[in-house]
Amino acid sequence: MKLAAELGEVKKFSKKDIQRFANISERTVERNIKALVTKKYISKRRSNRRKGETYVYYLTPYFSGAEGYTALGNALVDKMLKDLTDGEMKLYCFLRRKSGNQEDCFWASQNYIADQIGKTQQGLSMMTNSLDKKGFLKKTTEENGKIKKSKYVLKF
Repeated sequence: MKLAAELGEVKKFSKKDIQRFANISERTVERNIKALVTKKYISKRRSNRRKGETYVYYLTPYFSGAEGYTALGNALVDKMLKDLTDGEMKLYCFLRRKSGNQEDCFWASQNYIADQIGKTQQGLSMMTNSLDKKGFLKKTTEENGKIKKSKYVLKF
């Protein structure tokens, strides 16, 4: 999809287009598209229903294959391996990725972050507290009435 989009030929793809470009069966297209949509690498949108058209697929605007990694220094990786649990490493890498690989802050609800990394909100809260105690991030929580908002500033 990315190659065809970069070539300027097609911006949105039907299943038939993908089948033609990739030279694979329709069932293989369906199976692969389902996984890619679930991981949010591509998005699908219903096309013109009045004309009887089905879904069209396109690359998610915020996905970039070139930026599909998180840069971490060797010293940081050594420290993470020594000090963090697997879940804490996953969370720290997620926050690092979302903050643009910079020592910056990231605003998001704990429910959103928990959903993205496959944890519960309570588990995420415990992990962010632990990362704060271990010095990997600074967590500040603000209350506005009944609503709590947490801000995470990465230290490394």
